[in-house]
Amino acid sequence: MKKILLILFLTVASISGENFAARAQTPLSVDARKQTDVVSGVLYIQLKAKHGIDFANLSPTHTGDAELDHLFANVGVFDIYPFDPDARNNVISCRHGIDRMYVINFSDEGRSPRVIGHDFLKLECVEGVSPRYISQKCYTPNDPQVQFQYALDNSHMHILDAWGISKGNSNIIIADLDEGVNYNHEDLAANIFHVDGHIGVDLMGSGSKPSVTPIDFDPMPGPNLNHGTFTSGCFGAIPDNGKGGAGSGFNCKIMIVKIANDAGILLAGYEGIQYASTHGAKVLNCSWRSIVRDPSYIAFYQTIIDAAIDQGSLVVASAGNDSFNIDSDSNHSLPAYLKNVLSVGASDANDKPAIFTNFGKSVSVYAPGTNIFSTTFPGNSAYDYNSGTSFSCPLTAGVAGLVWAKNPDWTPKFIMRQIIDSLWTNRGGHGSWKRESGKSARYAHGQGDERPVRGEQGPLGCGPCCTWCE
Repeated sequence: MKKILLILFLTVASISGENFAARAQTPLSVDARKQTDVVSGVLYIQLKAKHGIDFANLSPTHTGDAELDHLFANVGVFDIYPFDPDARNNVISCRHGIDRMYVINFSDEGRSPRVIGHDFLKLECVEGVSPRYISQKCYTPNDPQVQFQYALDNSHMHILDAWGISKGNSNIIIADLDEGVNYNHEDLAANIFHVDGHIGVDLMGSGSKPSVTPIDFDPMPGPNLNHGTFTSGCFGAIPDNGKGGAGSGFNCKIMIVKIANDAGILLAGYEGIQYASTHGAKVLNCSWRSIVRDPSYIAFYQTIIDAAIDQGSLVVASAGNDSFNIDSDSNHSLPAYLKNVLSVGASDANDKPAIFTNFGKSVSVYAPGTNIFSTTFPGNSAYDYNSGTSFSCPLTAGVAGLVWAKNPDWTPKFIMRQIIDSLWTNRGGHGSWKRESGKSARYAHGQGDERPVRGEQGPLGCGPCCTWCE
């Protein structure tokens, strides 16, 4: 059977050009219904540079713009602070306007941030707005009845062959943006990258107010929270130490960026992207997603991704485990849906799309995501099996680290392009799709879905694969 994903000995070959197929941006419908996936009383806001804003003296009662002052008073804004206080000292952050991004807190009197956000977008001085979405981890219950680390063998991701070409190196830092990591684990401890002398960073602390500036330097997860320890092990478990398994990134280092509070609620995802991309991480693993239904709010997050790419970081994100098309009007899964993000769906042990995986044109690749073996928590020598795109994602992040170690001068877009194009290279190059009723044969449902067919249909008669290259 032709294989679904990531033939690494082909991935590290050289390529030329940097032309990407444009991702479809399907119009969305505004859903102003009360949602439980946003934080009440909070908005992100990006202000324009040349509209009279008094940035030096910005406060809830004074902005320099009369209309903005009036709206602040009307909705009861009582606090405003920079999204990243250090952005003004970073040329690339300033280029993308990160220095003009703020967080505002307003009186929550049953008023939805989704609705109030549109009031701000009507103002000339406002460039972008979004509620603060609560991100969800992308894993499913475990099932320990599969061969140990099948994902790395030469009939799936071909990682064993890849390690013959590139074993990564300690200069390639892969940031794990998650609920924290057990940095004392026997199969992770020696592979942790120290950030400014610290074992990692905590952007949440014990409260509910995320910050790009670390609140704490202890990224240990809360009691019985194992998601971050599991994802870090997928790419960062130490090889050749006689313990546990081996991460796909081999010698690449782990940067721990805790984006959750001790209850495991993920609130600082985009603060984490900004932090990691400005502190040396080459690959950012985001094994989480938020569902954004309003097109007005997507641009704010795209700006943060664009800045990370410009900083030289590749964002790798889970597509999600909801079995839906992330390109549909009501199901945009962020950050996976955003441009220039390497979005990862899950395949199963038979190299077919996992039953739970999200899909769509914005899903770049699929990687093994069922019954994955990795490090876990609590315990410093604990291991387990788990399933979800949460684990397809870090396996792929490790692959990106291997490619980058082999080609250190490549840009994030080059790395992403090479991983995606290797799928085609393994199949003999680009070719014509077999069409059925005006659609690619890889799409089976015939109801406007773009889910890969579970079978042999696909480019040149091979199995389901990357959905980038339609």
